[in-house]
Amino acid sequence: MLRPLTRPVRFDAERRCSAKSLGIALVAELCLIISITPAYALNTPKEIEIYKLYTHIKLGNHKEYMCVNKLWTKESNFNPLSKNKKSSAKGIPQLLKLTTNDPYLQIDAGIKYIKHRYKDGCKALEFFTNKGYY
Repeated sequence: MLRPLTRPVRFDAERRCSAKSLGIALVAELCLIISITPAYALNTPKEIEIYKLYTHIKLGNHKEYMCVNKLWTKESNFNPLSKNKKSSAKGIPQLLKLTTNDPYLQIDAGIKYIKHRYKDGCKALEFFTNKGYY
């Protein structure tokens, strides 16, 4: 049972922290980190590392994580407040029409987009390398 936190943080921690959804042994550590990290976007080196860890756990594959890490580092440097000057793309994954500043929801949406369009992060990175966008 989580200690009482502010509503957005408590809700997000409960929703994100199930062993079934993450499927690996680091669930407890990540849940602790997420439960004390606000649901709004922060952009310090510590928070960026937490966003990367969350991405790695959600992907569940180290090779694919390395590709997505390289892609999103080039796109936004894992900054959840990043905005593209040439389009309406924003957030960590630089998605068009992104409406949330919550970095965890951005990561979830970015992974969903990559899986839908490219099947895996390495194919998305390859496309980005060739075209300059993904």
